[in-house]
Amino acid sequence: MKYSCLVLLLLTADSAFGRQHHTVGEKKAAIVQGLGRVHHSVSARNPRAQRFFDQGLAYIYAFNHEEAERSFKRAAELDPLLAMAWWGVALAVGPNYNLDVDPDREKQAYDATQRALSLSSKAPENERAYIEALAKRYTNDPNADLKKLAADYKNAMAALAKRY
Repeated sequence: MKYSCLVLLLLTADSAFGRQHHTVGEKKAAIVQGLGRVHHSVSARNPRAQRFFDQGLAYIYAFNHEEAERSFKRAAELDPLLAMAWWGVALAVGPNYNLDVDPDREKQAYDATQRALSLSSKAPENERAYIEALAKRYTNDPNADLKKLAADYKNAMAALAKRY
């Protein structure tokens, strides 16, 4: 456990303290050992896609959103029908504790959510619910009330937590 925490700390610190950033599309994600045991079962048809999805969640929890995005995109590559992979991308590029919303990331998150929605018709009910909840958070309207969108998402997630 101590080793896992140290690895997460180092990965997060590396990102936060001046590591040379690269364009997300330049480097594919690789499975990294020592991130802890994070698992949320999704309808991945490819076991490696599930592993990359879980790794993306581990990176989200470690506030390493760039690596999370890369892992979720790798899951989508391995399973092109996995709507939850695009849900993960949207979650990773959206606002978070350390990064407020900005127009470019809002557009990326909106686009990823729309992609997840377009794939969700064949997803299980719980996955559709996650995607629909996150869809309340993002918009392509430049004049939208972002605080209201955040509150709508919070309320949708509260209902989802109660339901599942």
